[in-house]
Amino acid sequence: MAVFICVRDLERVENVMPGEGYATDIKERRGLTGPYDEWLEYTIQKVQAVALGEHMQPPYSFVVEKEIPRIGYSIGVRLRATPDTSPKFAHLSQQLAQLTDITAPDSNVSHVTLAYLLRDPTPKEADDLKALVESHLAKALEIVELPT
Repeated sequence: MAVFICVRDLERVENVMPGEGYATDIKERRGLTGPYDEWLEYTIQKVQAVALGEHMQPPYSFVVEKEIPRIGYSIGVRLRATPDTSPKFAHLSQQLAQLTDITAPDSNVSHVTLAYLLRDPTPKEADDLKALVESHLAKALEIVELPT
């Protein structure tokens, strides 16, 4: 689930919110069609209003998936919320959607970017990088807790 996805100014493309054709209602309703700083200020104000009940407080626990997503312009790791954390994240996601008017598909998986590549790797380079990262993940903790 998307707890919150940041907005970027000149990179409003697919998978970057608000992407082209995405959140058009909030862009028009809030007048947020301008530069990054406007989106950032809007985001800060809304996120500061989040109120977590006592039972929704961190820590949040995640299972580290040992297989990484396909490597393209970045290398990432997926963290799957544990059964205790899933309802906390669902609640947080709902609050953020209500406060920001920005929604994203629900999922209990979070993505952590480890690196952005300077160029698209060749298929062999992508396979080699994937094998390298997954060999390290095989030795990583099974469950991580945030914040620690």
